[in-house]
Amino acid sequence: THPALARLLLHRYDEALASPAVRPPTALAPA
Repeated sequence: THPALARLLLHRYDEALASPAVRPPTALAPA
């Protein structure tokens, strides 16, 4: 996998977690 792509995905995931209005799909959430 591309390091930059992984960083981007993690950044977007962190933004989603930080936002109370936006929740990540349960399929992507590692419980």
